[in-house]
Amino acid sequence: MSSRTKIYPRIETGAILRSRGLGASTSARRHLAVTVARLSDKYVPMQSSTLKNTRQIDSEGRAILYNQPYANTQYEGKSRSGAPLNYHGAPMRGPHWDKRMMADRGDEVIDDLAKFVGGKRK
Repeated sequence: MSSRTKIYPRIETGAILRSRGLGASTSARRHLAVTVARLSDKYVPMQSSTLKNTRQIDSEGRAILYNQPYANTQYEGKSRSGAPLNYHGAPMRGPHWDKRMMADRGDEVIDDLAKFVGGKRK
């Protein structure tokens, strides 16, 4: 009877993931957040541009923050009484701007992220 030994090459998966901005690195997530924020700008309600121009991306790319007291009202598209809001620049600008941008330009976001991490879209 012969014995067989399987030999597996040593693959540093952590290093591969980090080099592509994945794993412990936050660069891919941050790149994605920056891309989504940039492409969403044309969808964010704008009267004086304060809301869109004061957005921030958290340091790890986990959230895009709109830190104005009226941001949530603008995002939901309803006044405190529940009446729908009217937007300057509608229909492009309006509520749920991230979701509407992704519906329009989601393929571009995916392609951009795939390129950033050195891959390609399936």
